[in-house]
Amino acid sequence: MKALFFKVVKFPQASIKATIDMKKIKSIRYYKRMEIPAILEFYGVSKEIKLEVLVAKVYKKKLLITSMKPIIIDANDYGIPAKNLIALSKTVGGLSLSDKVAVNFVLSFAHNK
Repeated sequence: MKALFFKVVKFPQASIKATIDMKKIKSIRYYKRMEIPAILEFYGVSKEIKLEVLVAKVYKKKLLITSMKPIIIDANDYGIPAKNLIALSKTVGGLSLSDKVAVNFVLSFAHNK
């Protein structure tokens, strides 16, 4: 899958960059829903996305950030050729595969100061 669809030799990683306003974090007592702008770089293409998240203070110096709804990644948006999906489909007996995938996440952060 990695070689056929994602071409990991050429595109070894995906990255997401987002910034959270610490003033908003400090104002959270227990948890808060937030929308955070981010940039997803995938398959050599960067796109702006919005993350709908729940930010929870787990302990004095720990935060838990989880997706409230999945990020839908469409292969077409990132220039992944249809032939990659067709090649992958052949490896599973020609089953129909979607060019979209839903991604959820849970992140844990600890403050060292």
